[in-house]
Amino acid sequence: MTTSSKLALGTVQFGLDYGVSNPLGKTPQAEVSQILTYAFERGIQVLDSSCNYGDAEQAIGNYQQYPFNIITKTPVFGHTAITSADQAKIVAQFQQSQALMPSHQVQSLLLHHGENLLNKNGEWLYQTLLELKQQGLVKHIGVSIYNAQQLRQIIEHFDIDIVQLPFNVLDQQLLHNGVFQQLHKQDIQIHVRSVFLQGLLLMPLAQLPSYFSPIKPLLMRLANYLEQHNTSALTLAYRFVEQIPEITNIICGVNSLAQLKQLTELPQLAIKYNELEQFSIDDPAFTCPVNWR
Repeated sequence: MTTSSKLALGTVQFGLDYGVSNPLGKTPQAEVSQILTYAFERGIQVLDSSCNYGDAEQAIGNYQQYPFNIITKTPVFGHTAITSADQAKIVAQFQQSQALMPSHQVQSLLLHHGENLLNKNGEWLYQTLLELKQQGLVKHIGVSIYNAQQLRQIIEHFDIDIVQLPFNVLDQQLLHNGVFQQLHKQDIQIHVRSVFLQGLLLMPLAQLPSYFSPIKPLLMRLANYLEQHNTSALTLAYRFVEQIPEITNIICGVNSLAQLKQLTELPQLAIKYNELEQFSIDDPAFTCPVNWR
């Protein structure tokens, strides 16, 4: 029972009350320190954060015992046309992120909404990221994305190092539609998030919010599969993603040290991932948390 070399620690819970199954709220700083100490001791070197995660970057910066490699993200640009002010905002925010986390290496900078590259003048955002990389201020640049069609457009027109995207037992579309293979062929790192679908995959069926009633039969079949294979939802969800060869990093957020210990002590599980294709659904109403009501 060893920590996966692919595991990266998500930090949104350090700065926000986040997650459909999270009863604990934002993680206190004392708990953050315990989590990060344990993570480093178990060989976890990468933290995924963002200026949009409340005061998560400050919480990381307050911890100075061990250095981590940081992935952070730009602000979100909601308007249709990108301006020079947006370029300046990226630089200013990146400098602030560096200042907030001075004892850590801000190694990767991602555009928080990758689709902003497809806005009018979107290439200006890319040029700003590229200049930061060329100046040696950041090692990797990339995008965080939801939509596969937008992703195909982005990697066709922009030379990026990292794509961060959602992937889990219910949301397997990017594996089956060839996107993973295409990214791997272009030597683009694949960082997956939402492995537990904000905790939805780990919730007891009796606690399932009524919004998810249409997929409850599917989740019941998944529960039966777990029982037949004598394993837990946590183990299946993580080990399924871990074994996809194209995936570079698996970003998992925790609210407590106990949750991280549980995650790093998962038993091994031999899975033929094509067996789990039966649980894949192509319905963003349920696979994309921003659509949840």
